Amino acid sequence: MRDIITSTTMVDAYAQLGDLAVARAIFDEMPERNSVTWSVLISAYGKNNGRESLRLFLRMDLEGFRAEEMTYVAVLDACSSAAAVAEGRIIHESVLDRGLSRDLRIGSALVDFYGKCGQLETARLIFSELPIQDVILWTALITSYAHNGHLPEALAIFREMLLAGILPDCVTIVSVLSACSHGGVEGDGWIHVVRMAWDYDLELSLAHYLCVMDLLGRSGKLELLEDLVTSMPFEPDVVAWTTLLSACKEIGDERRAARAARKLREMDSNAMAPYALLSNMHAGVANAED
Repeated sequence: MRDIITSTTMVDAYAQLGDLAVARAIFDEMPERNSVTWSVLISAYGKNNGRESLRLFLRMDLEGFRAEEMTYVAVLDACSSAAAVAEGRIIHESVLDRGLSRDLRIGSALVDFYGKCGQLETARLIFSELPIQDVILWTALITSYAHNGHLPEALAIFREMLLAGILPDCVTIVSVLSACSHGGVEGDGWIHVVRMAWDYDLELSLAHYLCVMDLLGRSGKLELLEDLVTSMPFEPDVVAWTTLLSACKEIGDERRAARAARKLREMDSNAMAPYALLSNMHAGVANAED
């Protein structure tokens, strides 16, 4: 038993480090395995290779191992990433047969799966039938609607969540800001950022800043966008400068675009994409003037 626990811990450790080859080698060499071992490997592949995660789940079942709650969560996540609708429905049936449909973690995974596959009515039905709706479950539903372009509905669900007395976490706010950005709802986006700092006592992460950058870029607020990139309490990464450069291309602001391109070239001297964008911008402006 101790050997199984030690080996399972090693599989999990290498999987967390992103070294799936070593994790799989340890797993394959184990003389004995249990449901936890299988779940750890299924979860690891679910984050990187959804189809392989599904194959492992089927193999686990064929070898007679009983799926645990964490196994169902992992394989449903894999179905979401692989857009494996048919397989996800079969797993849902297995959940129902096992009487686990009211498990909150599995319910959240099902909402996420059906939402990402565009089955919003099913996702909402599963959400409403769960005995408790926590922040993770609400966030899964908000993300489902935002992911499918139903932005007013996503924001309405967010307000519904607040009225139910559930405070958002950092992941919820990222989903809301993303919905605001893609829907061009600039005012609402800023309101949620301010509320996050004051009302919800949450710390802004780089992901939140990137969402606001995208929001500003889509609304053409290039001066505010550049100020945010250079003044935020994080070192601007490639995504931040590329967001600015792409927004400048849309507006035709060559001077500001050149500054963003220089920063990107400093990060990677071999990167040609920033200058290709600048060249295309210049050609577009020249053609417009002709």
